[in-house]
Amino acid sequence: MEIVAASAGVAWDEDGKADESGVEHGVRVLVVDDHPILREGTRRILGAARGIEVVGEVERGDQVAGAIAELDPDVVLLDIRLPGMNGVEVARRITSMGWRAKALVLSAYADEGYVQAAFAAGASGFLLKTASPDELVNAVRAVHFGATVIDSSLSASLLPHQRSSGRSVGIPSLTRREMDVLAHVGSGMRNKQIATELGLSRRTVEGHVSRLFEKLDVSSRTELVVFAVENRLIGTEPER
Repeated sequence: MEIVAASAGVAWDEDGKADESGVEHGVRVLVVDDHPILREGTRRILGAARGIEVVGEVERGDQVAGAIAELDPDVVLLDIRLPGMNGVEVARRITSMGWRAKALVLSAYADEGYVQAAFAAGASGFLLKTASPDELVNAVRAVHFGATVIDSSLSASLLPHQRSSGRSVGIPSLTRREMDVLAHVGSGMRNKQIATELGLSRRTVEGHVSRLFEKLDVSSRTELVVFAVENRLIGTEPER
């Protein structure tokens, strides 16, 4: 696990305490995952670690705001692909709302686009679900005390302090349907799934995706999601 950008003057011990002041700081964690078995496993791992308390768990991305307001967690541990609202958008909401909670993504997907999109949205870390229990515990403590972390199997060049796209372009006007399709692409859906969800033919969805590529000057779905997150195009509620 790569750890960077730790807050100056702050260290943490194995109990999850900020040791510069001698005051205990138990790390409060909210677990967000739509798989009950994974939530239970994560709760057990974190619950066994000294100085960490799992204060709650939710299964949908659109439940996170209410849970944060009620439970006041320090760290929100969230999956990328969630019903209701994807993990990237959840991270962006946490950042834009100014909540003190830090977003730590725990994903089954090692796709660089997801990593870049998560950091662009304000996440403090990105771990894979293959991480060991110790790596998970250490990552939670690290992001709580101001560090940025990335799974050791991923390229450190993806960390936000080491990359800069330097891209500055005007954003073309998108139709409501194009925004709908873009939002579903951002949630990880493939064209067939989007077609079913929106009641369109697969060919129509493919046409919308192609026009999005052309309008936004991207060449892959990964680039499309990253661009959409960085420019806050993802976030409108898909049309039902």
